[in-house]
Amino acid sequence: MIDLISELFPLALLLVCAMSFVLGLYVLVNNSRNQLNRSFFVLAMLASYWMVFALFRHITRDFALMQFWFHAIFLWPFVIVALTRFIVIFCQAEAILNRISMRMLLYIPATSFSLYWLFGNMDQYLIRRSWG
Repeated sequence: MIDLISELFPLALLLVCAMSFVLGLYVLVNNSRNQLNRSFFVLAMLASYWMVFALFRHITRDFALMQFWFHAIFLWPFVIVALTRFIVIFCQAEAILNRISMRMLLYIPATSFSLYWLFGNMDQYLIRRSWG
């Protein structure tokens, strides 16, 4: 059963990544002037980035390469920021995003988590299993 999951997971992840990428481009091409569409495009591209590197990390067999893909995914906190921005714009509450305190609340934690993910000693927690 685990062998079936380990073979289907990369395929499903690749499919979801491709759908996210295509939907993001489609929405942007339809109306690139709309702020909501641009926000969705950024969210879709960051999610695709996250999924591609997670896929590469999953399918690699070399531990050193897995460490590289683990660190290459360092922008993942900005997916949460992009999702938050998309929700706020969707709810038509853009005035919240204009405050400097809200921007700091969004971007400072994401930047600090990204820098820790990139430069921190998180490799000690990597364990190679049969499923990835």
